[in-house]
Amino acid sequence: SGKTYRNPRVGTTYFFHGDIQCTGSENNITLCLGKWQKITRNQASVAGVDCEEARVRVIEKNIFGRAEVFYRNIWGTICDDNWNTAASRVFCRSMGYSDGNFVANSLTDDGIGNIWLDDVNCNGNERRIVDCPHATIGVHNCRHIEDTGVNCTIVPKRFLSNGHAEVFYNGEWGGICDNNWNIYNTMIFCLELGYTSGITLERSTTKYSTKTWLQNVQCLGRETYIDQCSHSNWIDQTCPTNSYVRLSCSSNPVYRTHRLIISFSEGTEGTLNVTMNGVKAILAMSSMPNRITEALCKTKGFSTGTILQYINFGVSQKHSCIDFIDTFNDTWVINYKQCGYGSVNIPFIRCANEIYRVIGKDENEGRLEVNINGVWGNLCSTSWNNTGATLACNALGFE
Repeated sequence: SGKTYRNPRVGTTYFFHGDIQCTGSENNITLCLGKWQKITRNQASVAGVDCEEARVRVIEKNIFGRAEVFYRNIWGTICDDNWNTAASRVFCRSMGYSDGNFVANSLTDDGIGNIWLDDVNCNGNERRIVDCPHATIGVHNCRHIEDTGVNCTIVPKRFLSNGHAEVFYNGEWGGICDNNWNIYNTMIFCLELGYTSGITLERSTTKYSTKTWLQNVQCLGRETYIDQCSHSNWIDQTCPTNSYVRLSCSSNPVYRTHRLIISFSEGTEGTLNVTMNGVKAILAMSSMPNRITEALCKTKGFSTGTILQYINFGVSQKHSCIDFIDTFNDTWVINYKQCGYGSVNIPFIRCANEIYRVIGKDENEGRLEVNINGVWGNLCSTSWNNTGATLACNALGFE
């Protein structure tokens, strides 16, 4: 899918014009109605698009269940006509998993609503399921009893006595490049192995494994498996920094509790001070997801919160800082360290009560309502656009 925009950067002298009219069912822009002719135009007349990645998901158990695709802002199913293991592998790989298999539709729940894809015929080398040959989107001769299912593969993982993190892929253990590795990655990696906590060790510049299967792994903290995090393709990698992930998992985290005592420097906003188990520290997390900000504000009785800016005090004095805080299984997990203000960014947080809410079948789409003086009402606007929608979605905690 994609959004239109005006006045894109011009990269050629000649343009094609013809009052193009598309219905959305065409497989190629040249199939749209219009009189195509080569002309010279100024930049103001040039059309542009902002394309979005095709989204897919597995319904039921994250890795096992009914396969769905997102089209025209609606989730829909895939008919199992011609569906095979190659298609399952493409589908699962597009979600970040290493592999996948076909699941009989008798083992998954039937979907409802739209059936978007039919007669999908993959060879297994495609990057996305929509890159495989298929019938026109939305055209099919199927019922939901024929919805296809997939079982995506989770690669085994381990960490060695020297701390090297490894994944098992294509019959061989391999390391992980440390570029963009963060504390969320470590926590997800360790939780997946059955531990309750983990810490990132000093990176290694020695290649311990013959293969290096992953790089640029970036988890948000809400994933169940490392495979679900954003990462490179599953191939033998060359690490940009020639350094590899080392970590240590434990069932005894530094601090784990059901309750926090927090205070802001300026009433309902400011830098955040945390007291837990008698230890006081300032929150110094350089990149914090909206959901954590909201969870912290909820402990103070507010319904939502946002980070206004990140502050660097530029003071060299050592302080107790928190460089990681998150909620796992209804408890808070915190990592303390000594850090100078000059070496960290400190979030300036503002808590407030809910301003927006979405009324619809899903929490992420529907009618937008606004709270004014405690009264909820619809938002009416003849000039509503993607910018306003983005601001509202950010305020609701979506990225």
